[in-house]
Amino acid sequence: MTKTSTPKSNPTKPADMSGIKKQQRLATNREAAKASRLRKKLQLEQLETNVLQLTQQNKDLLEENRLLRQKLNNYINLDQYRALLAQQAQEAQQQQAQQRLHRLQAAASVASKATPAQLQYTTYIPR
Repeated sequence: MTKTSTPKSNPTKPADMSGIKKQQRLATNREAAKASRLRKKLQLEQLETNVLQLTQQNKDLLEENRLLRQKLNNYINLDQYRALLAQQAQEAQQQQAQQRLHRLQAAASVASKATPAQLQYTTYIPR
């Protein structure tokens, strides 16, 4: 009978292979963990940057809001002031009209008592 040569199994070979695979797996895991930590660090830095930007934007918006409210209050006060001025102008016009009416009434009273000769040289000039 002819012997076929079959590779003889070396008992140290499989142990060495499993040890090498284990070392490769550990190295791969270390690299993956390192990459994961780096990604987390970059994400955290990005989030911190976003927080700073949003905080500044919030401050800017609050300041703009304050200025707009102040302008609105000024416009409301301005409208109230305009209304007050309009009321005062109307009152002044009414007083002027009353004064003219009194002067006309006084002139009419004088005219009704005056003779035609006296009226000839009197002219009424309204103010």
